[in-house]
Amino acid sequence: MTTDVKPDYMTVQEVADLLRVTGWTVRQWISAGRLRATRPPETRSWLIKRTDAISFAEAETAHND
Repeated sequence: MTTDVKPDYMTVQEVADLLRVTGWTVRQWISAGRLRATRPPETRSWLIKRTDAISFAEAETAHND
């Protein structure tokens, strides 16, 4: 099965790989409102804007320094 994700969006797993966490952690951040995401009506999967993921990653890195 292939997924056609727009280049300006990332999947939960792609964000998890970027931040070196599990997909479960990313979904928890989404549920808690810490990371913005959208769920298109034609799929059950969350999609995260690439710019939001990068901003979140930078904020997390700054917070952990």
